[in-house]
Amino acid sequence: MDDETLSERQEKFGFLELKSDPFLLLIAVNMVEGGGTQGLSKTQGPVKNGIGRIITPYLRQRNRSLFHSPCPLHCSGGHNQEKHLAPITPKTREPDLETIIAQTLELSRNITMDPGKDREVKIVSEEFNRQEPKCIQTHIKTFSDGLHVRDQAIKKNLERIAARFNASSCPALDETSCSFRIPDHEEFKTQLIQFLEEIPSDCQNLKPPSSAKN
Repeated sequence: MDDETLSERQEKFGFLELKSDPFLLLIAVNMVEGGGTQGLSKTQGPVKNGIGRIITPYLRQRNRSLFHSPCPLHCSGGHNQEKHLAPITPKTREPDLETIIAQTLELSRNITMDPGKDREVKIVSEEFNRQEPKCIQTHIKTFSDGLHVRDQAIKKNLERIAARFNASSCPALDETSCSFRIPDHEEFKTQLIQFLEEIPSDCQNLKPPSSAKN
């Protein structure tokens, strides 16, 4: 038997041996990546060739996805059996009205920008009174319109408050007899704070005068 035939048989033996034994395959990977095959003698060249024939396609496949699979090499086909599911994002609960009012009140105490320098700002002439409630939506709208563009957090919370008081379960309030006046910056801020301190956290506590008499 000539050397070439022997070499081919040795290479084929090394190929089959590595392919059938995952443990030897891991050793071969470490040898190739660590340069361990460089130390093999010339008589062991067929073994080195056999390692190369197995490891080269294996490394290519591993670099794509197999190496990062939590499925071990003895799994059927070496494929990842784990299903990748999209993460579940918990739904954010809308804060209750009391919390929204408290947040808005805190933000309103720190208003510094005066929008009245650039445009006319108006508010409802009468202060809001929960005992004789009216114009609540008009109050909210004029305060929102009068805020500076940088006070977006307050604007957003005022929209939430308006939506809560506009619910079908809330009593309908008079919005037609609302008069207006033009305040300066400090008065605007004071009236906004007073309004937020006066409105209840439950719209059922608002009783229009006509309802109170019945």
